[in-house]
Amino acid sequence: MVDHGAKEKLIEITDKEEYQIYYEDHRSIIERLWDQLKTWVGDLLARIFTNFEPSSGVGNTLIILVIIIASLAILIGFFFLFRGIYRKRKFRKDQIFNQSNQLHWTSSDHLNEANRFEKNMAYKKAVRHLFLGLLLRLHELHFVEAKIWKTNWEYHDELKQQNQQLAKTFYELAGYFEEVTYGERTISEEHFNRYKRQIEKQFQELTQLKENEMGG
Repeated sequence: MVDHGAKEKLIEITDKEEYQIYYEDHRSIIERLWDQLKTWVGDLLARIFTNFEPSSGVGNTLIILVIIIASLAILIGFFFLFRGIYRKRKFRKDQIFNQSNQLHWTSSDHLNEANRFEKNMAYKKAVRHLFLGLLLRLHELHFVEAKIWKTNWEYHDELKQQNQQLAKTFYELAGYFEEVTYGERTISEEHFNRYKRQIEKQFQELTQLKENEMGG
């Protein structure tokens, strides 16, 4: 049994500054947070699995795996969240048809107008009419319903409900159209011809897609 004098001596020693400093937690804040996280996950797993031992080697490995998987899931969730926000912001809220009479043109009317601007090397205006021609072709084939108040994002949503691949192609073509029409992007003859070929290809695919639907 420890006598009273020895007990007082022990208390005196433990109260000394050198003793307290020796037993202070010298871990960094990251190390402390990591240990707290592991403890929390370990306690959670112990409540779920009665035979789980957090202090064992297998238990410690399982805790780390759970933390890694959860972290990856959170990162993937943020990735898709920010990608959705970026895509929405990529499309402007401007109405596509700046003149109401252009909505009543046919897709062929816009293609002819695009050809006229192309001959005059007015590629920015030509791109605009190529895209409007595509949009009205989608309307003519009943893939979307063209309205003067609608934006590209709303047309994209309509297409997404019917055909994912069609919506993806529209997204790419609409993105380029908006960069050229509303942004500062310059367009060369080479870039214009590439865009024109993409629009023409999409016209052909739309016609084929509609024929397949009617044939089916």
